[in-house]
Amino acid sequence: MRRKTLKEKSEAMNWKNVLMLGGIFLGAHLAGCRSAEKGDVTDKIDIRAAMDVPGDKVLREWKKIFSVEQRAKDKTRTQVGFLERRFSDEDREGKFFVRDKVQDLRGFVLPEGKAFVFELRNGELTGIGRDLGNTGLENGVKRILEVPGGIEFEPVTEASAAPNQG
Repeated sequence: MRRKTLKEKSEAMNWKNVLMLGGIFLGAHLAGCRSAEKGDVTDKIDIRAAMDVPGDKVLREWKKIFSVEQRAKDKTRTQVGFLERRFSDEDREGKFFVRDKVQDLRGFVLPEGKAFVFELRNGELTGIGRDLGNTGLENGVKRILEVPGGIEFEPVTEASAAPNQG
């Protein structure tokens, strides 16, 4: 059995590298196209209509939202906002409203996981919400508040009655 020379081995390695790099670039290109399609979710919604929770007695639950960083054995939690759940006797699942640290409304997540972020212009709500797609509660909150890494929720209050307001 003949052994390959150093030159033959080098040429074989070069072709493997070329094919591998080609595969990497093709994969990155396809992933980029796919994420661009996801990022272009442009369904606009009316904020006032979206915030409505039907029912005579609307209940609210509050949770603090923390950004969590884990470094070795150290865990750092930083409060980044609040999660307000509004529900009623007619709508038991309700909606989850995401507020920043100063309790300005930034978006909401429906029980089935579809998230919406409210568009701001010069720090003011424009009256338009942008559909972020079906993200789930935790990822929807992260995307609305633009939080990298993990998040945790900590209950603040149990359900309490409130007038039905938008």
